[in-house]
Amino acid sequence: MIKNLFMDGRFPVLGGCGIKDVEKGIGYVLQMHHHPDSTEILLMVDGEGSIEIKGVNYAIAPQSVVIYNQGVWHEENLLPSRPVKMLYFNCAGIQVPGLEPGMLVTANEPCVYTLSIEKFATLEQLFITMNELKYSLETAAHAAANHLLAAILMLLLRDSTHESVGVTNHSAQAAETAKHYIEERYAEKLTLQLISEKCYLSTFHLSRTFKACYGISPMKYLSNYRIEAAKHFLQTTSDTVGHISAKVGCESVTHFQSVFKKTVGITPSNYRRKGVALIHGR
Repeated sequence: MIKNLFMDGRFPVLGGCGIKDVEKGIGYVLQMHHHPDSTEILLMVDGEGSIEIKGVNYAIAPQSVVIYNQGVWHEENLLPSRPVKMLYFNCAGIQVPGLEPGMLVTANEPCVYTLSIEKFATLEQLFITMNELKYSLETAAHAAANHLLAAILMLLLRDSTHESVGVTNHSAQAAETAKHYIEERYAEKLTLQLISEKCYLSTFHLSRTFKACYGISPMKYLSNYRIEAAKHFLQTTSDTVGHISAKVGCESVTHFQSVFKKTVGITPSNYRRKGVALIHGR
């Protein structure tokens, strides 16, 4: 029942809502701000860029849904490379069982995710109708708008907490960007946070998407790639194991040797000797 998901059986109250429409070449930037008494939802119809929520950057693109829990600081940065069109609304009085007032998603759940084409079309039409009713002078239009608000929130709750959104083309491209970044910068001090920022995804979203695309986490891929690079240097250079360890981004030689043996099955020195023996036919 819808009423069981909200405070005291009452529907949340719709606040402001509207459509932001910006021509290509202009972009859209909204500086860091928050709404202390309301929850805000964005539905991206067109445009691309990123948003920052509590210090974390998320990529947004068409068919993205953005959920700003009540009181959460955020900043929006839509690029001028394409038109910007977003539908938005804010509301007060949300109380989902198990969550703090004003929260639609927990801190561990994605606040930005992508809808299927069909679900996006449904939500887009509901958004537009709700907006029309909100500013209509017809009798009971405002009440109808609030009922549509409840329906929209129910759909968002279902999508964000009970259904897998899968790997979208946009997310897959971000995972590929992360993979190439690791392959080119493996010798540097890389962290999941740094890699995520380069892809405009949260660490949670990148980890989930990367594993869906490649079967392992970004940091495990980094570790494996460093070992592959070390194997190459062991076979093609006379550098010491310590130098190679630093060369592939491992500051601790002991840790490098431990990971190498666990991954390859033998120590770096034995791997080098085995390679030399094979070259000389021994």
